[in-house]
Amino acid sequence: MKKKSKLLLKGIQRAYTLIICVLISLSVSAQNSKSVSGTVVDVSGEPTIGASVVVKGTTIGTVTDLDGNFQLSDVAGNAVLVISYVGYITQEISVSKPSPLKIVLKEDAKLLEELVVIGYGAVRRQDATGAVELLTVKDMNKGPIVTADNLITGRMPGVQVIPNGNPGTGSQIRIRGGASLDASNDPLIVVDGLPLRDASISQINPNDIESFTVLKDASATAIYGSRASNGVILITTKKGGDGKWKFNLDLQTSVITLPWKVEALSQPDFIKAVENFSESSAAMLGWNGKMYNTNWQDQIFENQIGTNANFSAFGKVADFMPARVTIGYNNTPGLLITSGYQRGNASVSLTPTFFNKTLKVEFNANGSFEKYRKADEGAIGTAIFFDPTKPVFVTENGKRDPNGKYLGYFEWGADYGDNDNYSYNNLAPRNPVAMLREVDHTSEVKKLWGNIQFDYSIPFVDGLRAVLNLGLQTEDWNEDSRTNKIAATIQSVNGKNTPLGREWHNNGKSTNQLLDFYLNYNKQLTDAVRLDLTGGYSYQKFNVGSEYNSGDRMMFDNGLLNEEKFKHNTLYTEKVLISFFGRANLSFYEKYLLTLTVRNDHSSMFAPDKRSGVFPSASFAWRAIEESFMKDQDLFSNLKLRLGWGITGQQNLYGDEKVNINRYLPLYGVGTNTNSQYPMGDQFYFPVYPLAYYSDLKWEETTTYNVGLDFGFMKNRLYGSIDAYYKESKDLLAYIQIPAGVNFANQIFMNSGAFSTKGIELGLTYDIISNPKKGAFNWNASYNISLNRLKIIDYPEGLSNERVFVSGGGGGIPIAIFKLNYAPYTYNVFRQVYDEQGNAIEGVFEDLNGDGKIDSKDRYLFHSPNPVANMGLATGMSYKNFDFSMAWRASFGNYIYNQIAAMNSYRQQLNPSGSYLSNIISDKYLAPDDMKRVSDEWIENGSFLKWDNATLGYNFNVKDLGMRVYFSAQNILTITKANVNDPEVAIGGDQAGVVNNLYPRPRTFLVGLNINF
Repeated sequence: MKKKSKLLLKGIQRAYTLIICVLISLSVSAQNSKSVSGTVVDVSGEPTIGASVVVKGTTIGTVTDLDGNFQLSDVAGNAVLVISYVGYITQEISVSKPSPLKIVLKEDAKLLEELVVIGYGAVRRQDATGAVELLTVKDMNKGPIVTADNLITGRMPGVQVIPNGNPGTGSQIRIRGGASLDASNDPLIVVDGLPLRDASISQINPNDIESFTVLKDASATAIYGSRASNGVILITTKKGGDGKWKFNLDLQTSVITLPWKVEALSQPDFIKAVENFSESSAAMLGWNGKMYNTNWQDQIFENQIGTNANFSAFGKVADFMPARVTIGYNNTPGLLITSGYQRGNASVSLTPTFFNKTLKVEFNANGSFEKYRKADEGAIGTAIFFDPTKPVFVTENGKRDPNGKYLGYFEWGADYGDNDNYSYNNLAPRNPVAMLREVDHTSEVKKLWGNIQFDYSIPFVDGLRAVLNLGLQTEDWNEDSRTNKIAATIQSVNGKNTPLGREWHNNGKSTNQLLDFYLNYNKQLTDAVRLDLTGGYSYQKFNVGSEYNSGDRMMFDNGLLNEEKFKHNTLYTEKVLISFFGRANLSFYEKYLLTLTVRNDHSSMFAPDKRSGVFPSASFAWRAIEESFMKDQDLFSNLKLRLGWGITGQQNLYGDEKVNINRYLPLYGVGTNTNSQYPMGDQFYFPVYPLAYYSDLKWEETTTYNVGLDFGFMKNRLYGSIDAYYKESKDLLAYIQIPAGVNFANQIFMNSGAFSTKGIELGLTYDIISNPKKGAFNWNASYNISLNRLKIIDYPEGLSNERVFVSGGGGGIPIAIFKLNYAPYTYNVFRQVYDEQGNAIEGVFEDLNGDGKIDSKDRYLFHSPNPVANMGLATGMSYKNFDFSMAWRASFGNYIYNQIAAMNSYRQQLNPSGSYLSNIISDKYLAPDDMKRVSDEWIENGSFLKWDNATLGYNFNVKDLGMRVYFSAQNILTITKANVNDPEVAIGGDQAGVVNNLYPRPRTFLVGLNINF
């Protein structure tokens, strides 16, 4: 492990290893006995406090004091001292050497790698009793990494990361499939001990991250109580060095390319299809007698150039303060024109020690400035199906005219000859290029987060530490949208169509304040028993607020309308979480391990009599490799059995928290529609209305059982773990339909239903060729697979169980459903009838209930978007100065709803309203209807195999500079049977499993230069 990682864990491990080894003396010969004294220091000369000094072969021993000193009396003249300290290489020193002795302990990289950061502390990997995954910097994904979640995609069993093609947009992260239905399924993210307000980690510079620790089962996560049902991701950032300052500069340039386009009818096929459809439709082809050949997807997508630069400096200030400073900048333009993401980062980390290392301080301060240029992703679908015989611009030079009608864009129904008539077809789609080019939608976010932690070893009580952790996270955002005078902004002013333009602004801020205080007592009670106790208090306060202004404005000066802005809604809401927690780790003979945890949370999200939630857990591990009967075998190098049980909670509800974060309270909201204001005198006011609430709202709870086996072979050249688990969530925070008139809405959050998840996970790492000689060929590989089954085990029938509404019908057609004994979001569809050649017979479906008619009662449940299995494979090779790595991942058993085909495979879609033309992807059917659109024909196997990334690097030196040049590619290849190019879509939420306006994930090629000096 890199030296930075060693230093990062050094402070934590020492706090957990101040072990008193005051042992009972045995009879030894007094002949040639002597008194022995000395000092134990580390390689930097700092005293090592609490190091164990034992006479070999006896129980005579002591520990070093605050100055690293020790003294033993009546030691045989030929005795040997064994000096040990966790994280350091054990040494044996003969007492025949002159006293006082000076012993220098060196760090043991292997032991350091075994340390795992957990909630409120750290344990050796060999002592972990829960399902915990550790990914360090050397094993993270390489290549064009824009946001931190890309580092772990496909690398850990049970952790599914679904990337987003829109740059800067966070991925959907699911640990063991989540644990809820209508509430959040996002994991808790904790950075250097600070739990973040939401799951987005886009603001974190990926270059600053040293390790990810993922807590997957309740025995590991219960220490975080009410926020841990969906797992916990602990992020540890890099820290300072221990000596001379070192510097690193990493520069990257990337080429961002479009990997695929949706195949609609080509221009010749489109013309032929329209002409065959009807004469009236054929008359609308082209523009001004000319047939254009416009590929609208080519017009809205562009290949781009991205840049990424990071500079870091780390070393030691004044011989007592390790420090690290980083500055980073990322610019990633989007494939969709006018979209893009920029981020500037700065961070400072200080880890000084005081009072002979009895007080350890860790200070982390991070800041980021993010700028999003947002584009209307609805333009993607519009471009796919916009008439290819029309031009982008109707101007003579084929360019934008800032003084022309509709700025020169082609718009359906526009009258370009009459300057006073701004007519347009309000049923037709808008010009997709205008939708993007004429809207300036930007969002700027300033983020600050960090913490300061004081870790004090209390004098005169050996092994007792007090830890105070103060944290703060703030976000200050400003969002502006300005739309130019295009057809989409035409309104009637004094009975006349007028292009006004549109403008709105949204700004707000949020804060997350944390205070943790806990005591830790770590002591070797006897030769056989070690005790590690932690108990503490946590206070976390969230404050979310928003201010919103919107309105229409006159974009050119003709005196018809003065600029208008309608102020709207300034509201700030608080949420408080107060907690008490405790944990006991007991180790017997270093092979029987027991962990007991409990947390009591109190949340302001619930009524006073419902606030308290108690979340216990227990886990046991047996390190069988330490048993005497395993000593003479050479098959296993590690063997540990783990058993775990625990209960965790859930309080996070989806929805507009700015309106009603406390859904148990009878609160009021403020109207948002500018057309529904009430006049009072000469002023207009937004209405105030009561919000729906449920006074008995309480915790959602998840109980988890886990059994795991850690193993290693060939001196741990091949090692891994296998886990089996069962989760059951009850009292779900479900969005339930209620009878009219009972409350102030027809749906509210209530506690109802239950949901289970069961699965098996396997992770393997193999050093296929391991040769320590410099420049020798080395090859390693890692593989993981997760099998997961989700099932609703209790849900009220008919109570708002329809989900995922797709286009068609009055307000959309429900394509999925929550149903007892089925997976969440299972598709609810009609069974298509096919002819002998396997072609679907249009409008013919099976009468499943046999009542002689086809209606909603004939729909059946057919697959779900939840994958049955996820796999990841990564490998790395090095030879002399070259290194190569690549990663693959796969998903099996996940089914998608192909909405693109379901809505656009009909000839009547060529001329859907009789007033404009629309392209299609197939003309095999005549007319769409609501039944056909939810046919099982459109449910496709979305299984895929992806070659995610590959990186080739070359290392060399130029004078005193260590250089590395590398080339990388990302999103290289996707293999799938689905009729879409990329079937990887969200597995939960409003668009679970739906493939529609999918922002393409780019294929990126990168060249980078890394310089160390």
